[in-house]
Amino acid sequence: MARSTGTLDHLLGGIAVLLILIAMLVIVTLAGLVLAYVAFPHRGEDLPVAPWLGEAMNSAADRLPTVEPEDGADWSLRDSHR
Repeated sequence: MARSTGTLDHLLGGIAVLLILIAMLVIVTLAGLVLAYVAFPHRGEDLPVAPWLGEAMNSAADRLPTVEPEDGADWSLRDSHR
């Protein structure tokens, strides 16, 4: 009986490690996509290796809601405390 409990704990531990690895892979992939977007399409340049990915990111960014800046609003930090 004690042996099956140890096997179950071992199996659950393996599943937990697998879930953590999958979560880390998703996080690193998303971070890489954000980095690629900021480095190239956000500045108006094509991705050198995969231009189709840049086009897809641009179209996705165009579909997302954005907040437009107000006219005449000064967002600079210079002399804001005076």
